[in-house]
Amino acid sequence: NEVGVYIPLLGKSVNELAAESESMHKSQGNGSSPDREDRLEYFTYMQGRKPEGRDIFTDVYDSWNRVKGGDEIPPLIEDIISKFDPENPAASLPRLNGLYSILWKHKDDYIVAQKMKDLQEIILQCAGIYTEALSAKEFVAVGDSMKLTLNVATQTDNAGVYLSNAYLMVDGKKVCTLKRYVPPPPKPHADRYKPEAADQVHKYETIQTNCFIPDSVNISGPYWLEQDPEVGMYEVKDQLLRGLPQNPTQVEVHVRYTDGIEMDIPVFYKDVDPVKGEQYSLVRIVPPAVANPQEKLLVFNDGQPKDLDVTVKSFAKGNAKIKLNAPAGWTITPGYEDVALLGDGTEQTLKFSVTPSSKTSSTDVTIEIEANGHTYNRSAEVIAYDHIPKQLLLPKSNVHVERINIITTNKTIGYIDGAGDEMPDMLKQLGYKVEMIPAEQLAKADLSKYSTIIAGIRAYNTVTQLKYTNDRLMDYVKNGGNYIVQYNKNFDLVTDKIGPYMLHPSNTRTTEEDSKVLFLAKDNPILNTPNKITDADFDGWVQERGLYYPDKWDTTQYLPILEMSDSGEKPVDGSLLTTTYGKGHFTYTGISFFRQLPAGVPGAFRLFVNIIELGSSEK
Repeated sequence: NEVGVYIPLLGKSVNELAAESESMHKSQGNGSSPDREDRLEYFTYMQGRKPEGRDIFTDVYDSWNRVKGGDEIPPLIEDIISKFDPENPAASLPRLNGLYSILWKHKDDYIVAQKMKDLQEIILQCAGIYTEALSAKEFVAVGDSMKLTLNVATQTDNAGVYLSNAYLMVDGKKVCTLKRYVPPPPKPHADRYKPEAADQVHKYETIQTNCFIPDSVNISGPYWLEQDPEVGMYEVKDQLLRGLPQNPTQVEVHVRYTDGIEMDIPVFYKDVDPVKGEQYSLVRIVPPAVANPQEKLLVFNDGQPKDLDVTVKSFAKGNAKIKLNAPAGWTITPGYEDVALLGDGTEQTLKFSVTPSSKTSSTDVTIEIEANGHTYNRSAEVIAYDHIPKQLLLPKSNVHVERINIITTNKTIGYIDGAGDEMPDMLKQLGYKVEMIPAEQLAKADLSKYSTIIAGIRAYNTVTQLKYTNDRLMDYVKNGGNYIVQYNKNFDLVTDKIGPYMLHPSNTRTTEEDSKVLFLAKDNPILNTPNKITDADFDGWVQERGLYYPDKWDTTQYLPILEMSDSGEKPVDGSLLTTTYGKGHFTYTGISFFRQLPAGVPGAFRLFVNIIELGSSEK
């Protein structure tokens, strides 16, 4: 089938639309250039009855014939289009209202219901009416009031359509009524839709009120994150929410116009960017305050306490108690703090001290906020990019704490940042001194002061300077250094010379986080020094074992340490390769340490520390 079809209405081919879509995949850098030539896609019938002599899409209905009794609708639409007068859009209102009445008979059909919403917008546009609902705050706390403004712009005076009623809705329930807009007396019916050009009136009405938000309403966190996820799957109990790209609009104004049109319009917060102009964000319902821990993970390899900073962000005024719940065997000082909430998103940071259990332990510290007779356990994170709507995450406010059995030495580590990861912070928690090596300093930095140098994830995809400075890193290894390179994609490498010997990354991976692991080099220091690695160290991993393993390497030089295999797949042994070069060590690993360490997986910490400690016993 030909899929590269040109669409005259859009002035684009399907290939161009596909490339634009792929280029929106920003996180993976999937920018794409379209081809504008014919493109054939081949389909094979696996099940079902193949249409003889017909296109396979023949039985896919995309017309009004899919709606029972819908054959009367296309002529009405064609009539409206053919008689539309751009100089007098209001003249189309009688025919548009007639079409709306016909659609009303089929309103229970999902597709028709969507078309009715579109038609409502068309009717209001032809009537010259623009309505917007704005909040003075982007984040409105439960139990607080919201200053709401309804702006109504009327551009013509011959449409006979006016706003007659409006009230605020939260979670689909009426919260308060806005001040009624009183229209002027209607004109005689014969004069409602003048054939001549519309009278320009440019009326602008503003209706303001303060609405109290009950503390019983829901907060605005993404629906798929409200329940703790199962392995590989989010739990969503409400079947009507499943599959929606984001939450249904929670805060709306229900408006009713004199011609019978009723609709819900979202309530936005609006500000003006000096470069981008007007910026609209959906209003979000939040707790009176949220607690954002500055550390999401605390790792202890001894009994010494560590500081925990908690930033309290308040959205309403009042008093609150911030309480940290200590797991059994752990001590938190102080146990709670009384704070005055100042509202308007103000922040204040509180300091606590966490002393670990004397035994190996993996648990969570929960942070609670008691305010207005309710207890909240939420943090907040705003995700804002130009290519997607702004997102507000309201996850539970927890800090994962780990007391692990691990041995380290006092080493200084140099870290080359790649595509970005949290590994430096994780290693600092173990007591290592970690210094970032800026890309522009790779050509002249004193590398000899580092016991180990680590390249962050995808460094050889993103750091152009490695093309010219990799020889310096190999000299560092040759002179006794320890260089660890984490995974890189198998395309867009800045250089093919990653290690001292031939090594070729591929797209091989182990996607099952609990997949079987076999020790290939049981006597190698990576599995023995300073921490003895056992099968138990591969328990509790998250999301995957690893990705982009090499599929080819110099087998006379590199030693595979582990073998991994997904269910029903061929075992692979490229997840962890190590070699000696001169006086030093070079290790390449596709193991997803960048996921495991921030998740607090003890075995991943122990294994990575052993790679860092390579050569320690030789010095």
